[in-house]
Amino acid sequence: MARSWRQFGERLAAAGFPTLRYDHPGQGDSLDPQPLTLEHWNTALIAAAHQLMRHSGAGRLVLIGHGIGATLALDNLPHLHGVAGLVAMAPVVQGRVWLRELAAWSAMIGGASEGELSVGGFTLPEDLAIGLRSLDIRDSRPLVPFNLMVAREARPDDAALAQAFAKTIPFEGYEGVTRDPTGNQAPFETYDAVIAELKAAFPQPEPAETGPRMLPPAVLSAAEFRETAVRFGANDQLYGILVEPLRPRSRLLTVFVPAGRDPHIGWSRIAVDHARRLAQAGYPSFRFDVSGNGESLLRAGQDGRELLYASDNSDDTATALGWLKRHGYDHTLLIGRCSGGYVALHTAAMRAEVKALIMVNVLRIIWDPTETVELALNADVRPLALQNRGFTDGNKLKKFLSGEIDRKAALCKAVRLIWRKMPAWPWSGAQRRLRQGRALFHALSERQANVTFVSAEEDGSLDRFAELFGPEGKQLSAYPGLSFERLIGSDHNLNQQAARDTLFAILMDRLVKTETAASSSA
Repeated sequence: MARSWRQFGERLAAAGFPTLRYDHPGQGDSLDPQPLTLEHWNTALIAAAHQLMRHSGAGRLVLIGHGIGATLALDNLPHLHGVAGLVAMAPVVQGRVWLRELAAWSAMIGGASEGELSVGGFTLPEDLAIGLRSLDIRDSRPLVPFNLMVAREARPDDAALAQAFAKTIPFEGYEGVTRDPTGNQAPFETYDAVIAELKAAFPQPEPAETGPRMLPPAVLSAAEFRETAVRFGANDQLYGILVEPLRPRSRLLTVFVPAGRDPHIGWSRIAVDHARRLAQAGYPSFRFDVSGNGESLLRAGQDGRELLYASDNSDDTATALGWLKRHGYDHTLLIGRCSGGYVALHTAAMRAEVKALIMVNVLRIIWDPTETVELALNADVRPLALQNRGFTDGNKLKKFLSGEIDRKAALCKAVRLIWRKMPAWPWSGAQRRLRQGRALFHALSERQANVTFVSAEEDGSLDRFAELFGPEGKQLSAYPGLSFERLIGSDHNLNQQAARDTLFAILMDRLVKTETAASSSA
């Protein structure tokens, strides 16, 4: 919910309330203390409160937390000074119950190792889980002058806890804000309701002593790397993080191109993990948000723009490459998953400084203008061979005939599959897009770029690979420098740690090969 939380912060600031957002240790861009415990999260909350008061010049503080953040805010009230208010949005009332729900969700999604609590690729360390399990705010009281609870419907724990608050408002749009990054929707109605309550309670927000302050670049230092948060592009609307090793081995820099609505940390924080592992091996990297997503702002006239497969994303990536070049990084490797791989491909084809490209589980090579983003999102990510099995499954056929399966949806899917399996006319749009896609790879080969097409073993990107390069890649020899890798035991989003480790090994291998090729031609 990085994008929606930023939008909430912007709304608060516009209403006169300076804000600070932060990542818990082990989350987002924060460092990963070992072993990670609940005490690290409590300490970070108190430090964040002190930083906001120090930099804003305000004398009073309002804590706003969502989910476990709301629980920590309420739990830490006795340890904070100057707190005038608390807004608890859908707080976790009992940590034990919450973890049990997460475990059930983890089992349903899959991808976790035995005995491990992992949801969507995010793994909860056991020491932290022990602390979270102990949280219980059923008998807590928000002992601050202003206290507001934003409660979910039909939640007995919420209703019981709400009795301790001076006022409760409904959490409109809760389901939308708790979806994964692709489906996440900001609950603006609820955000505006909270701001209205704050303005009524604090009619004259305390101004900063000197107005908005220009703070120095945020730098995060660890034993083996330094991360610098930067703003770049027109009016500094884009946001990224440059990761530089303290013992550099190479200037060949990896750019993590975000997929769709994923923030710069990547799905399951893969970009953060891989960036820091690269730094340990001596390689720099850069991760960033496209305009309108994460911490990056919309350009003028971009209101309501769709983030997935937008041509603007290639422009943003090219802007990032330009910034990097001006700062001494003129040789890059681009890596992206799904629509991030699509953007990386199109950017690499037009930027000579891109020496290598890794495309992971890419479902579109050239965008079909007749296809909507909604249709693309709802499409099956499995290859056609697997989708076809559903039509020969006796149990599914019985459910179809009995009406247990949506017949209209099933028939529409069948028609689409049949249409996709039919040979396209040479002058058809599909064949034209195929020629355009091959032309991109030819251009990269002629430039001697190292290109790697990576697919999970049961991913629809296998179909794109076969369309472009023939069954089993029989036509790959026509594209020097292009190779194929398969991720065994992986899903489309790389939720499995083993798959992410394999991808990192591929990334390291391509960096070394690209460096070797550059040295040979020098």
